[in-house]
Amino acid sequence: MKLSLAALCLFLTVGVFAQAPKPPATPPAAPPATPPAAPGTPAPAAPAPAPDASATALNAEQEMEALYSEAASAFNQTKYDVALQKLGVIHQKTSNKDFEKVMFLEGACLFNMEQFDKAAEILGKFAEKFPNSEQINEAKMAQGRSLMKVEATAEKGITILKEVASKAPTLKAQAGLEIANYYKKHEQLDQALEILKIVTDGGTSSPETISAVLMMAEIYVAKSDTENANAALEKLTSGAASDESVVQINSIRIKIGDEMLEGKRYREALMAYQGVRRKSEILRIQKSRVDKIEQWLAAIAQNRAVFFLGHRLGKEEAEGMQKANKTIVEEIEKMKDYDAVIFYKLALCFFEMGRHYESSLAFQKIYDDFKDFPDRDRCLFGMIMCQTAVGRTVTAYNLCKKYLSDYPDGKNIMEVTNLFGELAYKSGNIKEAVAALQAARGAKGADKERIDFFLGSILFEAQQFDDSRTTFMGLVKEFPKSVYKDDAEYRIALTYFFENKSKEARKAFRDYVANNPKGQYLVDAKYRLAFIEYQGANTGQGGNMQESVDILETLVRDYPNDQNIGQVWSLLGDIYAARGDSKKALEAYKNSFDKAKTEDVITYVLDNLTNLLVAENNWAEIANVWGTFYSTHKDSPLALKAIYWISRAKQRENKSEDAEKLIAGAVMPHMANPTHDQVEVLLQQLVSIMAPKKRPVKTPKPAAAPASADAKPAEGADKKPAAEMAAAADKTAEMKPDAKPAEAAPAPAAAGAPTPTFTELEERLKKLLTPEGEGAVVNGTHAARVLYARALLARLMKDIPKFENLISIIPDAAKTEELSPLLLSTLAEMLMKKGDSAKAESYFNRIREAYADGEFGDKAPVGLGRIQLQQKNYDAALKLFDEAITKFPGSSSMLDATIGKAEALFRLKKFDQAEKLYQLLFQTREWRGEATAIGLFGLGQVEEEKKEWNKAAGYYNRLILSQQKYKTWLAKAYIRCANCWMELNKKEDAVKVLRDMLARKDVTDLPEFQEAQQLLAKISG
Repeated sequence: MKLSLAALCLFLTVGVFAQAPKPPATPPAAPPATPPAAPGTPAPAAPAPAPDASATALNAEQEMEALYSEAASAFNQTKYDVALQKLGVIHQKTSNKDFEKVMFLEGACLFNMEQFDKAAEILGKFAEKFPNSEQINEAKMAQGRSLMKVEATAEKGITILKEVASKAPTLKAQAGLEIANYYKKHEQLDQALEILKIVTDGGTSSPETISAVLMMAEIYVAKSDTENANAALEKLTSGAASDESVVQINSIRIKIGDEMLEGKRYREALMAYQGVRRKSEILRIQKSRVDKIEQWLAAIAQNRAVFFLGHRLGKEEAEGMQKANKTIVEEIEKMKDYDAVIFYKLALCFFEMGRHYESSLAFQKIYDDFKDFPDRDRCLFGMIMCQTAVGRTVTAYNLCKKYLSDYPDGKNIMEVTNLFGELAYKSGNIKEAVAALQAARGAKGADKERIDFFLGSILFEAQQFDDSRTTFMGLVKEFPKSVYKDDAEYRIALTYFFENKSKEARKAFRDYVANNPKGQYLVDAKYRLAFIEYQGANTGQGGNMQESVDILETLVRDYPNDQNIGQVWSLLGDIYAARGDSKKALEAYKNSFDKAKTEDVITYVLDNLTNLLVAENNWAEIANVWGTFYSTHKDSPLALKAIYWISRAKQRENKSEDAEKLIAGAVMPHMANPTHDQVEVLLQQLVSIMAPKKRPVKTPKPAAAPASADAKPAEGADKKPAAEMAAAADKTAEMKPDAKPAEAAPAPAAAGAPTPTFTELEERLKKLLTPEGEGAVVNGTHAARVLYARALLARLMKDIPKFENLISIIPDAAKTEELSPLLLSTLAEMLMKKGDSAKAESYFNRIREAYADGEFGDKAPVGLGRIQLQQKNYDAALKLFDEAITKFPGSSSMLDATIGKAEALFRLKKFDQAEKLYQLLFQTREWRGEATAIGLFGLGQVEEEKKEWNKAAGYYNRLILSQQKYKTWLAKAYIRCANCWMELNKKEDAVKVLRDMLARKDVTDLPEFQEAQQLLAKISG
């Protein structure tokens, strides 16, 4: 590297010989005159007149000065060989006498001519001869640098530079950079970092220290140490980092980001990319720098001094700087996708970090603002994936459509096609999904094999079994060695199985077994063959029960650890049980329980196993089975049933207190957690055990001798089938706020034992639900649940005032956010009945915000819809009821939502739509009861609005005759029916209806009764 500022400016360092050394103050002296004669020597003959000695000396000195000046000028013009020639003449004329300035300039010329061995030699002699020179440190600096250029003398050069750094603080940074550069070049990165840390100890205010920090950052990037690389860049504060370093800093940040992105360290990559400056900002800085250099050149042309980094700038050096910076501007301007690439990398980081919203925005920024970005289709694909990830399926669906339309040959066309098909299927647009896949199949380079498999799978999931089967058969035929052959043939058999085509299914499964002896569905295929034989034998359709047993017993022997072996054991248990072999059935169900992998198989097996154990009165084994299940499935929906059966077993052993403690122990860890919605159900069960049971009074019989453990149950003992008990447990688990707790079968009470009072039971209940140990904290959730349990106990003991009082206290015991979904729902319903809609609304909103996807999520939109109805906000109410119907189609609130929607439509005068819903209420068998009365009443109202008075009266009369149990609607129907007859001028019919109503004794407390009296008086009067 030449020692010139034009070159060095890129490194922000100033070389020792970056500028020409100044000529010495006194030029080299001329050769001395002839010494005088020794004293006492006779005088010689008079010589010829000699020239003036002083004049001769003056001419020689001027000549040396002129030669040195010419050499310095040549050096400044980078004519180093010419400079050496001039210095050589000085050596000749002075008999090679060493002069400080001459030797220093000679070393500089040799260094810049890259004759480093000679330069080191000359500068070494300079240091020896002129140790007190003002330029001794600069000379040693150059000597060290020269020695480092030659590998054999590099260590000596490093030693000299370290000495310079210790003696000349102003050169410390320059020396350190030289050493660090050497270490970096030789991949001795740790040594380089040690030097750079010393260089930057004093701050980063100088060009050299800025350069050192940048070098540190680059080394840390090379070592994949992004944390320290970022920390190094942080040292370059806005005040310290000059414009000259912006491009380099940007480059380092991009390197850091790329390194981290490749290493899947997305958070660090994101931080690096976020620190990269935009293209417009870099261009602004670089163009500003070019303008500044042009100003410098103009000043230099006018012979005005321009200083840069502490030294006077020459014309050639300034021109070199200008050329370098213009090149940088040109290169940046060529990078049209600079910002887009950075946004793309930011989007990737956000996506991998799960921050899909930010990722989608970054992809959209590129897609909208950089129309010529070569990977624009990938940005659209990224938006699709982000929208899918956050559950915005409609947006993702529409973006897929756009991709398929705009980029039929896009890089991600297959992924988008598959996703579009999946989204179309999920949204019910099967035709559109099929059409998309068929279109994709015809595209150039399409993976027809994969598309056919996906198409067949979508049709299979949509239960379009004929089309699915046809697609899979075509796949196997066209691609006989397909990787999907196993799956396709298995699904072909399943299509027949699910269509109950046993003959075709039997053949297809046998073909699958024959064609795929090591198939992944082999066990399941054989199991289904066994099921077909079992079912055929049971229904008289040609099945073979023994063949079924043989297949199943072979499977459990040959595939004991297959993931489907649990259901194989389960079917074996069913067959053994049907044959009456309870011993084998029990063993099979136990094996199924041990091997089952899915919740539905476990549930089925546990029910059957429990039935057999109950029939044998084996409560100890029941407790063991359910206890084993509970120990590993405490968070399962079946955990409640486990607690139920374990506690039942303890009750059968007259261990009610143990049962209570068991339930309390299961509840206590979750009492303070409002999100655990099983707690209230367990509390209901606990209270039902504690509450005394009413028994018919019987004549006491003599006490019998205690039965042995192996004795059979006495005549009349509890033989309630296990299925019924399980149903009771399920009813408890599904209990809603307005349901009564299921009562567990009571243990026999001791003769003459006093019935405990509510106060006694309440105290025991509170003790069971109080956390033990010092410092135990009871939060609002815990307190509210204790109140709820106490209220349940009061209700079971028929103390309704106490029940209502305890329930009413709960809102004061816990904040809204501390209440569980069940309590929120219960209290909201209570508050609505009391007319406190504002508080009820806050509870429903809490359910909607925090528990929308839980068991009580349906309560929120229905409750809020009813409030909007009360406030006559019918459009808002309609939206809420629609939300409940759409989002919770199988929930217990479906009836309430339908009733609410019908009323909202009626209030909005959308009578045709309202009529359809009232017909639905009237006709749906599962909703028989009050819903029928509401449906009839609503139909009557609709007909009234249409002025169809006869039809309206017909609906009301039908309600009066068939729904007398529902007094509120009955009373309303009487009044509306009478009004209809009056509209038809049938006064006698109206009078008859009213008199019939007034003759009843069960509606006298309703406001319509007085209304009927007044109406009858008006008609009669």
